[in-house]
Amino acid sequence: MTLRRLSSIVAAVCLAAAILGSCSRKAATVTWPAVPTTLELRQASSTTIGPDFSDTPLATALSQEQPSSTIAFGVGRVTMTGVVKGPDGPVEGAVVRIERLVDKSIASIDVTTDAKGRYRLNRVQGGRVRIRAYRSPDLAALEPIVTFASGEFNQDVNLKRYDQTSIQWSLAPSEPRLNEPANIVVQVSRQDVGADGVLRQVPVPSVGVTVTPLGLLQTDLIQETLTNERGRVQFAMRCLGVGGSDLQVALATGESAQISPPSCREATTTTQTTIAPTTLATIPVPAESTIPTVVVTPDPATTVPVVGAPTIAPVPVGAPAPLP
Repeated sequence: MTLRRLSSIVAAVCLAAAILGSCSRKAATVTWPAVPTTLELRQASSTTIGPDFSDTPLATALSQEQPSSTIAFGVGRVTMTGVVKGPDGPVEGAVVRIERLVDKSIASIDVTTDAKGRYRLNRVQGGRVRIRAYRSPDLAALEPIVTFASGEFNQDVNLKRYDQTSIQWSLAPSEPRLNEPANIVVQVSRQDVGADGVLRQVPVPSVGVTVTPLGLLQTDLIQETLTNERGRVQFAMRCLGVGGSDLQVALATGESAQISPPSCREATTTTQTTIAPTTLATIPVPAESTIPTVVVTPDPATTVPVVGAPTIAPVPVGAPAPLP
């Protein structure tokens, strides 16, 4: 193996080690709050998006007594006619549901309007009837008409349009904090009159949603995101200051709404527990012990009498000291 080839191998090994080393480094991650499974959705305020009529059914009767059984709509001498009208005039293809109420029993029949919005029901039984009409997916009369039908009976029905979009939102945590991450979920739904005549709020999937900050609650990247099959989209946010946190929500359809989450608050502070100093118990110091005085009585037999104090003659300065 040549030196040049060996150098190439060594360089390749070093490069691979460097790459593996850089890959092994874990990037800093941010732990975002979990989105609650049960969203406490709040209605957005807007001039372009209507209120939420979620699961609003057509009224069934004006009286408190509801029919408990079904009877046949028999042949009679009453002819029922009328015109179904909407915001734009006569409605073609609307369903007119005529119900005959007898005590606690009900007979029901549906007829469809023609190109001029007219309906007609020939030779049926009369009496107390309830009439309502709708056209899926956007027109309905929420309040039925309860009246008495006899002879040549004519009753027009007016429908209202129900096709407005609703934007609702939920924030986790419910009170955003300074420099702390937060999640906001936007729910997009639209009014829909079903084939059964019931007005519901249904999710709108695959619609582009853009959230633009109007306050201190900011998003890292402003871009359009599509709603999922439940009509929901999630955005990661962060408070950059203490104060207002309004957001503008815009849909790809041109509709928009402003939502007002709670204002950004100060960051959560860690509470420190102060431990009071322990008071040391005073240990009593015992009083000094009195040392007993020992008196020794000299023994006369061993006592040496003192003749007198020895006399020491002064030594003149400079003179040699006498030898002992």
